[in-house]
Amino acid sequence: MSEDATCNSTGASQHVIMTAPCPPTFMNNTLICGTNSSSLSWTPVADATGYTVDATASNGHKVSCSSATASCTLTDLQCSETYTATVTAHGNECDSAPGTSTSITTAPCSPVIISKQYTCGTNTAVFRWTDPAGSLGFLTQVEGEGHQDGCHTTNTSCVFENLPCGLDLNVTVQAQGAQCNSSPSVNESLETVACAPQNVSAALLCLNHSALVTWVGSPIAIGYNVTATAQDGHTHHCYTNSTSCQVLDIHCGETYSITVTPYSQTCTGNPSAAYSFQAGHCAPGIITVSPACEGNSTVSWSPVMGADMYIATAVADDGHTHTCSSNYLDSCNFTDLHCGETYAVTVVSVDRGCWSEPSSAVQLRTGERKLEGASLCFGACRLI
Repeated sequence: MSEDATCNSTGASQHVIMTAPCPPTFMNNTLICGTNSSSLSWTPVADATGYTVDATASNGHKVSCSSATASCTLTDLQCSETYTATVTAHGNECDSAPGTSTSITTAPCSPVIISKQYTCGTNTAVFRWTDPAGSLGFLTQVEGEGHQDGCHTTNTSCVFENLPCGLDLNVTVQAQGAQCNSSPSVNESLETVACAPQNVSAALLCLNHSALVTWVGSPIAIGYNVTATAQDGHTHHCYTNSTSCQVLDIHCGETYSITVTPYSQTCTGNPSAAYSFQAGHCAPGIITVSPACEGNSTVSWSPVMGADMYIATAVADDGHTHTCSSNYLDSCNFTDLHCGETYAVTVVSVDRGCWSEPSSAVQLRTGERKLEGASLCFGACRLI
């Protein structure tokens, strides 16, 4: 046998010369997506006792696998790399030379979202990300709380328009490779504009002539601005992180338009529909009293439209008090006034159970007693 025989055994007349196996030839290499692995196969070699695949990446990273058959799987491959792989056959005494190499291009690495920009007025979001080696395109997903949207692009940015209000969304980007896609990027959160509050209403508070405004809150809102605007143009505000707020110092007799505007960490949200609120009534005007003869007097006033009732009060210098009331009439009668007293007479209107501020006081002077112990008064019956 000549000495230049290099692989496989050769038979002679009385003995066998053992040579190294021939180098294997790769038949296939296939990435196993999602596992950082590649499956390789090659032509079997006669007299081979086993095989070893060695692969080296362009950055120097090395992996290998061994098998008794003509296939094995390389694991722990790095993303966005190209590996050069060779296979060697093992013989009883010698190994083959490495076979012809094959290239393995791994899946792209996961992109990294580097910026997000949300425009409150148009509910539009723009995302930008890195461009890993080996990327052929990108798929961006926006989802959360029942909403899902996607964007496929070959660029490194994407625009999402008309996003719904009141959502806390998760955003991911996945790079698409020749055989496999990358793993999704790390989630990036996005809050959209807060939705308009619902079911706004207001109640009159008697104690300090204010309005208690309540509403159904907005998801993701961290606070609210309540604005009450009267027909004469003056405006009141209150701020809260709850779903109610008290508007102070409202003007009597005014009709207010009340809106509630939410705000979040991202931006100011959409205002609620306007709620019309009628402030409490003002005090009646033009108070008059008749002369207090014989302990009786009539008090009258100019009516207040919409008042439920009126209450008149006469307070004497010594502190004792007389009252009279009327549901619909614009007058009522004081009886059993004390003789020789000076009274301050005021009138309030009542609306939704709340009293208005008292009217300006009018003074009334009762007559003196006729005789000691008598019940009737005499003298000048007059106003002061």
